[in-house]
Amino acid sequence: MTTRGSLSRLEKDWPQRVDVAIPPGGFGWRFKHLLWSARNCGSPRHWEERGHLVFAFYDGIDTAAFRDWLAASSIDWRCPPEWPQVEPAPPLGAPAPEPAAPVSRLDPAELSDWVRGALRRGHARRVIRAYLKGNRLASKYAGGGMPEAVRELADLRPDIDPQQRQPLVQALCEWTLDHHRAWFTRELRKHERNQ
Repeated sequence: MTTRGSLSRLEKDWPQRVDVAIPPGGFGWRFKHLLWSARNCGSPRHWEERGHLVFAFYDGIDTAAFRDWLAASSIDWRCPPEWPQVEPAPPLGAPAPEPAAPVSRLDPAELSDWVRGALRRGHARRVIRAYLKGNRLASKYAGGGMPEAVRELADLRPDIDPQQRQPLVQALCEWTLDHHRAWFTRELRKHERNQ
């Protein structure tokens, strides 16, 4: 949390944010629940501003998910922490188990939601790293990086239907190519030079 006196321009102009009023005496035991949920809904940062704790979000979907969680938590955030309240069962705000991907083909909205969740949880980075490692080993093993990436995804998310793993890895590769093209192509070319 930022404790400095002045806010940066980035913080002042952040487009998606949720302000939660800081009660007298602070949040106390409730802070960990608030922070867990904000992080799991995709908030990369938070700061204090004019008596509020401000959570920043990248898009409206994540912002709405956090607001929904605030309402559903049944915690009165405005009252002091020593007032009696029932503490929710831990770990409140922990990611809910994702349902297994259906065997049928995922539509673009489902695929986009899945990619967003994989990025937020750090799974995308591990799958892409395995994909690149597999490409470097392709001279020894056939198939390029896809088998390595599919195995990594299976380790991370054994609940995903095996028939859906390769399309999900391809979606992560496409997202990486769209958003980090220079880095991704440079990493892929390293394999070509090493052959």
